[in-house]
Amino acid sequence: MPTYSFKDTTTEEVFDIMMSMHDLDKYKETHPNHIRFFDGTPNIVSGVSVNGKLDSGFKDVLSKISEAHPGSPLADAHGRKSIKDVQTERAVRKWRSSDS
Repeated sequence: MPTYSFKDTTTEEVFDIMMSMHDLDKYKETHPNHIRFFDGTPNIVSGVSVNGKLDSGFKDVLSKISEAHPGSPLADAHGRKSIKDVQTERAVRKWRSSDS
């Protein structure tokens, strides 16, 4: 459930309330003197690993996705490739670079 910051326009008090978006609409109607308050930059969570280590279950999910999309960057990073696939890819890269 998201946490929303509010500022009371009468007392200038800033406080946080945890509620659903549906409850947020009701709260705004019942408390017209409380306005949404944004105190700086948003908290953004990024990345999929902790200290560079992935859970084995998540690795399996990434490999299944990469199998479904073989030309994607995700497939390059996490895909299961046979020796034949790796050698073919090297030959194609070498051929493309010699064309330039």
